[in-house]
Amino acid sequence: AEPLQQCRRFVIEIDEDQIAETLAADAPQGTTGKVQVTEIFRVAGTYDGVTVTDGEAEFKMDAFTIQAIASLDFKVITIYGGIGYNNGKSTTKLKGTYDLEYDIEDGSGNFITTASETVIDPITLSFEGSGVRGTLGTRINIGFFKIFGDYTIQEYNTLTAGIAFSFR
Repeated sequence: AEPLQQCRRFVIEIDEDQIAETLAADAPQGTTGKVQVTEIFRVAGTYDGVTVTDGEAEFKMDAFTIQAIASLDFKVITIYGGIGYNNGKSTTKLKGTYDLEYDIEDGSGNFITTASETVIDPITLSFEGSGVRGTLGTRINIGFFKIFGDYTIQEYNTLTAGIAFSFR
C-alpha cells in the first residue's frame, strides 16, 4: 500500500486592511479581513480490505469579516466598539473509488459470506454561517505596551484578550 500523500496542495490566502490598527494604533477606525484555506490529502492502495483508487480528501474554508469600529481614546485607556458582518463556509469531500470487501456474520458471529461493494465519492459535507456582529472592548496603553480585551456578540459569542507592542 502506498503511504498517505499529505499536503499535496495547501493554500492560505489572507487579505487584510487595517487589522493592525485595531489592535495597536491610537484610534482604530475599521477592519476587514478574508481567509481562505484549501488542503488536499491523496491516498491510493489497500487498507484493511478497502482498495482505494484516486482517493482524495479535500478540506476547504472561506471566511470574511467586515466591520466599522469607533473609539474613545484617553491617555491610558481606549474604549472601542464596532458593528459588522461575518460570513463563512466550509466543505469536506472524500473523493475516489473505494472497493470494500467484508465478511457478513449471523447474530452469533458465525461467518455467512463475503460481500463486495464499490463506493464512489462517498462523502460531501458543507456548512455555512453568516450574520451581524457587535463588539465592545478596551485597550490599556502603557507606552509601547498595549493590553486589550473585547467581547463580540454574534452567532457564537467570542471573548478575546491579548497584548501588543506598538513602536512609532
